[in-house]
Amino acid sequence: MRKNSIIIQIFFIVLIVSCHRPAPQLPANKSDTIDSTSIGLLRLNEKMILSEDSLIQNYVDNSNSAYLKHDLGFWYNIEKSDLGNTVQANQECEVLYQVYSLEKD
Repeated sequence: MRKNSIIIQIFFIVLIVSCHRPAPQLPANKSDTIDSTSIGLLRLNEKMILSEDSLIQNYVDNSNSAYLKHDLGFWYNIEKSDLGNTVQANQECEVLYQVYSLEKD
């Protein structure tokens, strides 16, 4: 009886020790080296964003409306607001909006 108890205990110890997860590994097709092409594209993208933002800022400065810039980067202008009724959870509401492009055709 004692021998069976020892065998069962050893079995559970081996089972517990063998159930650990291996550490995650980097896939073979991925590398952790710095890619100069990616860095160049990121810099080009940053320059394009600054250029577009200055175009929008110029439009906002020359417009007669009060535009605000959201933290996410888009500009908006609230022309009319009805603060009389508040929307409740699971209630339908209607939002009217217009989107403009500053590009010339």
